[in-house]
Amino acid sequence: MDLNQLECLLQQLTEAKDQIIKTANYCSAYPESAQQISSMIENEFTQTRKDKKRIYLFLIHQIILDESQQRRQDNPFLKAFGGKLKKLLGDFCIVDDIKDLESAYTMIKRWERDLIFHPQFIQKLRSILQPKYDQLKQQQETFNALNQTDASANKVLQHNIQTVQQIQQSHKIYKYLQQLADIDSKTLEFNCNYDKFDEKTTSNQDLQALIQEGEQCREQLIQSIIHLQQYYIEMAIQGENLQSEFYQGMQKKIDYYKEKKKEW
Repeated sequence: MDLNQLECLLQQLTEAKDQIIKTANYCSAYPESAQQISSMIENEFTQTRKDKKRIYLFLIHQIILDESQQRRQDNPFLKAFGGKLKKLLGDFCIVDDIKDLESAYTMIKRWERDLIFHPQFIQKLRSILQPKYDQLKQQQETFNALNQTDASANKVLQHNIQTVQQIQQSHKIYKYLQQLADIDSKTLEFNCNYDKFDEKTTSNQDLQALIQEGEQCREQLIQSIIHLQQYYIEMAIQGENLQSEFYQGMQKKIDYYKEKKKEW
């Protein structure tokens, strides 16, 4: 085995599946160096940043799967990594992303399914991860609850903004109604005094201007009423959705604390 080549492979390792398989295949080709290989991987695992530790855990997982499929009698890699897994998973618990722990649980479940390690050892590995998983799970639920609160607050803000807009729309309708009443008053005055005007042409122009103004005002009033109706429909739908989300959120919290109470 070329130690320099292995060291280069380990240092350049990424989450790319083909690269992990390539490195695992290289390691599996040297079962006689299983202890040395496991120590080198352990060293990289321990020294790397916590957000990259899962990469080396994926590599260990792949080597273990390769070993179980080759069915060697002495299982050198299972023995080499089996003696280090508890320590490695303990170090792995410094991660901040719950998805990393979920990936580790998935690997352990695969080892359990394929009968790679003894059930008691599998249970011990799970117990190492459990406290950190519970901690991150609680943080995630708190974060989601805060986000839900922020989202609800934002919806309330939008609701209030729309309420102000509705008031403004109602004020516009009131103005248009006043304008129509004024036009109606002018039209009535025009009709009452029509016979007194000497210049019929000018009078007809005044009447036409009043008609046009009335038509424009009527159209604006219709549009404002339509907008106001649409607003009330949207607000009714939003109100139902807000109420539904509120009750769903409360039910989730109740269910969560019920589960916690069972654990206590």
